[in-house]
Amino acid sequence: MSVNKIINYTLNKLFFPKVVTIDKPGIIYTIADRKFGSPSVKKRIIWYFEDPMISLQQETIKTMGKKQCSELWYRIGKDVGTEFMLLSKIRKIPSFLLPSVLDTISNRLKSAGFTALGNFEYIPKNKSIVFYGKNNIICRNTQDGEVFAGIISGIFSFLIGENIEGKLACKNCPNFCKIIADKDIPFRYRPDFDELKPSKIYDKLNFPNQIDRTGNTDSFGNLLKFKIVRLDDSGRFYFENKVISPTTADFLGLIVNHYLKIDKESVLKKGVIDGAEKLASDLLDKKTINKIGYLKTVLSSFGWGIPNVEKVNKKIILDLLYPPITEYGFLYQVFFINGFLNYIFKKEFKNFEILLKKDIPQLQIVYK
Repeated sequence: MSVNKIINYTLNKLFFPKVVTIDKPGIIYTIADRKFGSPSVKKRIIWYFEDPMISLQQETIKTMGKKQCSELWYRIGKDVGTEFMLLSKIRKIPSFLLPSVLDTISNRLKSAGFTALGNFEYIPKNKSIVFYGKNNIICRNTQDGEVFAGIISGIFSFLIGENIEGKLACKNCPNFCKIIADKDIPFRYRPDFDELKPSKIYDKLNFPNQIDRTGNTDSFGNLLKFKIVRLDDSGRFYFENKVISPTTADFLGLIVNHYLKIDKESVLKKGVIDGAEKLASDLLDKKTINKIGYLKTVLSSFGWGIPNVEKVNKKIILDLLYPPITEYGFLYQVFFINGFLNYIFKKEFKNFEILLKKDIPQLQIVYK
């Protein structure tokens, strides 16, 4: 696929956009499609690697067991789906429009690597929907797709106007994925809408009027232009040979929020750091490039803010200008960067401090 076709695909199909901005260093955002939400709504978008997410699920299964991991990730997914709808300021959907809206959702989710959700059957009489596909991101390696059942449950419940639970009915993973949302599925989890509604200063924190580029030109548009990011025939994006996926900025924070609620920060930390270390090894092994410069390119072009990295004595000081800021903090990203730094400097940074300057906005992380 040509570079222009990839860029057009990103602009027109990926995020539920009317407009998506991918040419600014450190910042990616969309403006909602009128069909799907209020056209005044902006969403801060980030990209993330599949590998550390796989590592986190595997560590959770190892530590907590498959059943507890599945229920945790189902709750995460349902909050993600609900929060997305709240952020989009979705209008009430007339029943005759629901199939069209669900088709739009299915196409967009598939474009983000959620290929389990690429096809669907909707049964209005039973208030039921079945999504199916194959080779879905993350769970194709962990055999735990409950987060996607949760996402569908959250979105479908919002559109229907009542709580509808979801469940997996996959066979021969990852060759046949099947997710069902149905009014007859027993109760599993109900999100707290008050907790999930966007902050009143979300726009102020995430969309600066002017961007000081500070000499940095790394943007997602450049990754596409120079073919560092490629798109395969299924619609899945790759950074070099690693799968990447877009999401709203809140997704990673909601993962952190749920782990902290059950006092499992240690599981979160080990899973993400170990996954990021292995990812850094795969991407950077035997390369003679400036490895810190490589990390800065990833952070900036993935929409995590404009980075500056300094080594001061035995500390690494990372400043991020215009980072994505949500109610749920930045801890997943902190652990991800921690893993990369561990690999680059061949040492284990065990502690960190975080300072947020909201007036700029700027985030400083000190690893030591």
